[in-house]
Amino acid sequence: MKTPIHIRQRSPKRSDTTPVMIRMVPQQISEADALSKKENRSRASFVLTIYERGLESYKQEKGLSE
Repeated sequence: MKTPIHIRQRSPKRSDTTPVMIRMVPQQISEADALSKKENRSRASFVLTIYERGLESYKQEKGLSE
């Protein structure tokens, strides 16, 4: 009997997304790469998660939360 192989699948492509480019200094890129690797995520996925967390904090600070 074969042992099932668990293959990590990519998230489905979303047609409603648009690529966004940001500038980062090498130290920021290195840190993002190291942290994303620890979470087993891509750099883009990690940066998007950090953006979302920061945006929520920003909204709360400014009283813009829904």
